Amino acid sequence: MKLIASMLWGMLCLLLLLPVSAQEKISKGPTPNWLRPLTGKPVTPNLDDISDGYYFELIEYQVNLGTQTEYNKTIKHIFDQAGVEGAGQVSVLFDPSYQQLVFHQVNILRDGKVIDKLKMSNLKVLAVETELSRYIYNGSKSAYLVIDDLRNGDKLEVSYSLQGFNPVFGGGFADSFSLQGSEPIGLIHVNYQVPSNRKLKFMSHNHAPLVKAEKIDNYKNYYWEMASTTTVDYEMSEPAWYIAAQWVECSEFKNWTMVAHWAHAVNPIDDIAPGSPLAALVEKLWEQAEHVPTRYLDLATNFVQNDIRYMGIETGEYSHRANKPEKVLAQRYGDCKDKSVLLATMLANKGIPVCLVLVNSNGSIINEQRLASPFTFNHMIVSVETPDGTMDIDPTLSNQGGQGMARYTPYYGDILRIKPNAYLTRSERPQNCRTEILETLQLEANDEATLTVKTSYWGGDADVIRNSIKQTAKNQIKKNYFDYYKRVYGEVTSNGNLRYEDDLKNNKFVVYESYKIRKLSQLDENTGKRFIPFVANGISEYLPNVSATQVSPVYLRYPIDLTYELVLINPNKKNAKNIYETMFVDRPDYRFGWVMRNSKDSLRITYKFGTHNSFIPSENIPQFRDDFAKRDDFLSMAIFVDKDGNLAMGKNPFQLQWIAVIAVLMTLALAFFVLKKFYHWRSPSAIITPGEEPVHKDLGGLLFVLPVVLIWLIVAFGANFVSFSSYLLADTWHAISYLQGSTRNTYYLLLGFELLCSTLIWAGLIYSFVLLLQKRDLFPQTLLTVIVFAFVFVVIDYILTLYVQEGSDLQRFFVQRMIVLLVVYGGICYYLYTSKRVKGTFVVPFRYRYQAEVMEEIVEEEGQ
Repeated sequence: MKLIASMLWGMLCLLLLLPVSAQEKISKGPTPNWLRPLTGKPVTPNLDDISDGYYFELIEYQVNLGTQTEYNKTIKHIFDQAGVEGAGQVSVLFDPSYQQLVFHQVNILRDGKVIDKLKMSNLKVLAVETELSRYIYNGSKSAYLVIDDLRNGDKLEVSYSLQGFNPVFGGGFADSFSLQGSEPIGLIHVNYQVPSNRKLKFMSHNHAPLVKAEKIDNYKNYYWEMASTTTVDYEMSEPAWYIAAQWVECSEFKNWTMVAHWAHAVNPIDDIAPGSPLAALVEKLWEQAEHVPTRYLDLATNFVQNDIRYMGIETGEYSHRANKPEKVLAQRYGDCKDKSVLLATMLANKGIPVCLVLVNSNGSIINEQRLASPFTFNHMIVSVETPDGTMDIDPTLSNQGGQGMARYTPYYGDILRIKPNAYLTRSERPQNCRTEILETLQLEANDEATLTVKTSYWGGDADVIRNSIKQTAKNQIKKNYFDYYKRVYGEVTSNGNLRYEDDLKNNKFVVYESYKIRKLSQLDENTGKRFIPFVANGISEYLPNVSATQVSPVYLRYPIDLTYELVLINPNKKNAKNIYETMFVDRPDYRFGWVMRNSKDSLRITYKFGTHNSFIPSENIPQFRDDFAKRDDFLSMAIFVDKDGNLAMGKNPFQLQWIAVIAVLMTLALAFFVLKKFYHWRSPSAIITPGEEPVHKDLGGLLFVLPVVLIWLIVAFGANFVSFSSYLLADTWHAISYLQGSTRNTYYLLLGFELLCSTLIWAGLIYSFVLLLQKRDLFPQTLLTVIVFAFVFVVIDYILTLYVQEGSDLQRFFVQRMIVLLVVYGGICYYLYTSKRVKGTFVVPFRYRYQAEVMEEIVEEEGQ
């Protein structure tokens, strides 16, 4: 409240104190003689497309680079009484530190007559700090004139010139202009008059007309003259940097390297004067860091972020030029340029490689389809080369946790590092941003519950919540948290104060809450059952709204790595019924998943949402719309409870998927038939040749381990058919139905592949065990074949799983699993292939084949 009051008082003072110098910068003069004359006539738009009772009949904007003059003219056509109220004021912004405002005309055009309304005595000059909310004082003024005797049907004609360009650009020029608005415009005229010795590049965007040129004497006119009858619709959730309208730009900067050279000349990193207060500070921090550069980097950054408050006076050339570091240190405040140059100077003084970086706080995606211009950027940060890589630091942030590379820097899209041969680069994705919300509802029999909430923040998310808590009164924070759950659950009381844990070193911030809910459930009038209403607000607030016809990009907060989990626990530890539902999508720009499952006496509903990009491109919007077309179905639900307050959701956990059961039985039957018909009676091949006579009657030596390992393998693969996530259970296949599009079909194929191969391997292991008991000569080669097949299957299965479900954790698990399997399977195969005991134990041939050979020998002897 005190902050708001002080800001309002300051603004009032600025409005009342009108400097004489500002008045001296305003004059009245004739229309310039260098202007390109209009050749077209305004078009009358459809008045049904116009709001506020007036439209722009003319918008004219001409710039003379030689005289550094900007000329503006508008004609507002009033056709309704509402337009008299909306169009009856003239306001012109200018910076008196380098601009002279010259009014040419303020006329009312009525019934063919021209009524002069330009009376300089009626002109008011107001200080209108457009960036005061950001603690930036830019010295802007507004020349303000109220038009009297304005009537319905009048036209208001206003023209003026602004003389003088900002000297900080050293004579370099760049500009842009929109040729389209949300309402029709009768005529737009844009012209740049360029001396013949200067070269200006032009570019049109969003199907805007190309520039036209005409040469007159020693200069050229580059112009657009057109009626703007087509309008642009601004759609929901557009990124702040996106421009939907037709627009044009021009620049004298040949490339981004030239922009970087300009920025370096304006804001050099100079040496520190010996014996100065800044030099003393640097030495003090260097000693505290024990001459370790990485420690010094953290100390210097913390000092600039937390001890130099963010505030700037950006009048005139200081819109882009930083104050001297010694001045910033002395006054203990500065804007982004001041703080960045100060930090860069402190780091460079100790030999730490550093450069300044131009960025846009909107995270602009600029790419090479834009002309190089200083106006592309509105913010400055610092880039440091460390032993661990390049590290970007935003000195305007405060109360940051983490050290070194773990320090968070926002995502700024395309950036320009101020160094030789500079070019646009894409900002690195911040890796250390994560939030986990865990809400636990301990249900009670009397329709009450205890709600405990643990919210954990890491990285940039921790920085944000830490700053918010430091800047807000404790009781207000408590009220805000309490009001949220009161809106959700109704009759709620707090169980005490909020509790915080702040780990600055690892940049983790945890908030603990506890509430008592007096009336938890509601009555469903249709079924007569009671239910707990649930809405995943923690997720839905991050999902953008997209219209059915959206074509412009959609903004995504980036990065997001959010987990939101609700746990409902039954009274008296009564087991919850079985339930398992899930959905997961992983798209190029985002990922989303949810799962609802029981765990002993509780029900867990878990959501995960993350972003891979700062926006969804137009071509990916249909996919997003499809993924979240039925978001209400999985973001809100009714959780039913019985009369005792226990969870009443779930179903029979052992419901079978009969198609899978039949497939397994048919595969087993076919496998055993083929083995018996075409293999069981054969002699062993040359892979493992048994001895001619039994050498060992018992399974002695290391051989006694083999039955144990074989039984373990049979049980392990058999678990695929009898476990909670069995191939034979309906829940296992039903879970895949929640996936979307091709992902769902891929998972069905993968699960079918696993079912077929697991069944064949299981059959082979069982058959091998039978051969082992019979000491058959076929046993060694059969088990070796099954083991090799199982290993190949596992490798292919994991490769396919990695393909459909990417993740570093899965990759680490895959590597670990492969190492274990190589050791176990490789050991078995090596033993089977080299062991003399194996070859001397498993020598029994197929008995029917042996009897047939004996009879054949008897017949041959009798024949002789």
